[in-house]
Amino acid sequence: CAAIGTNVEVNKPSILGTSSSLKEQVRVQERPTECVLCDVHDGIHAMHPLFDTHGPEGRQLVFDRKLAWVHTLCANFICSKTGGSVYGCYGDDGRYQDESNEGDINEENEVRFYAMATKENGKETGWSKTIRDNRKNIKCSICGKRDNSGDSLRIPLQCCANDANELVDFKRRHSDRSECFVGMHVGCARWKDDPPTVYGRKCKMCYFFDGDNDGLHDHPQLACYCRKHAEDIIANNPKYRQMDNIPKVAKKPNSPVVARRRHGMNKAEKRNFDHEASFKRSMTIIGKRGKAEKKRKFGSPDESQPKRPRNDNNDEAQESSTVFNAQGRSSRILSQTIPPGLKRSMELEEDDQRQRKRFKSEEN
Repeated sequence: CAAIGTNVEVNKPSILGTSSSLKEQVRVQERPTECVLCDVHDGIHAMHPLFDTHGPEGRQLVFDRKLAWVHTLCANFICSKTGGSVYGCYGDDGRYQDESNEGDINEENEVRFYAMATKENGKETGWSKTIRDNRKNIKCSICGKRDNSGDSLRIPLQCCANDANELVDFKRRHSDRSECFVGMHVGCARWKDDPPTVYGRKCKMCYFFDGDNDGLHDHPQLACYCRKHAEDIIANNPKYRQMDNIPKVAKKPNSPVVARRRHGMNKAEKRNFDHEASFKRSMTIIGKRGKAEKKRKFGSPDESQPKRPRNDNNDEAQESSTVFNAQGRSSRILSQTIPPGLKRSMELEEDDQRQRKRFKSEEN
């Protein structure tokens, strides 16, 4: 974090919504991890300072004797869902976007800090009333803490299911069409809760879309959901549902190498794949060397004798097939491929056996 080891000038006293001519220095000793907008106090997350007011007189707020920091995610969600109760300020003069004459904010004017809406001249504004109502009526379902005691800057939000500004694709996936009143802090939903698992996938409870210029979602879309509606987003996703309904074929323990893909394997599978492929290549090389060695020692096999043409005379094939114990098509084909000399010797041997049997029967 770039702020570590720096001195930060703050107003004295540091009160939300006001500035002071008296200043003091506060040194940043360590990386900030505590967000004043949620109940998450640990972890390494993107953070911005929270100022007591916007404009050139604004300084970082000191809350509970510490510099106030907010998660960038929490501030963006609350800004989007409350109409700007927490808003980003730009440039060295600490202006917010509505005061800029430049139109769109360019890269040189990125958000430098965030500020929180408060009463103006002792009267409630629409933004400060939204913050007060949220703290009074909404309780975080994850950390279980209420924020209406006056000693907390946390701002809970309501589940976005069936909200008027919810993404149409997400709205179709809910099993009911009623508004959900379950509350949560954005940071608690994102980092503190253990999300449910559907189809073997962990369900997100916070979504952010940066806009796609399609006429429907030109501006960024943010949504946070309770556990039940977070499950609906995944469980009723047509892509995941179709994948889950496909019957899974059990893999063979020793599948052939050609049927396996190296892409998508873990380290152990890749190692086994490489070892098996290497073994197969080695065996192929050994076989080729053995054939070459035999050819060198004994020469190539005699292929000078031409193959006997097919004999279409079925009578000769039927007669020759009696020589073999096997019967059927195989014996006929084999009899057609026997050399003539061998066939003649086999016929003579058969005649000799018949004569011996006849002589034995006459003697008896």
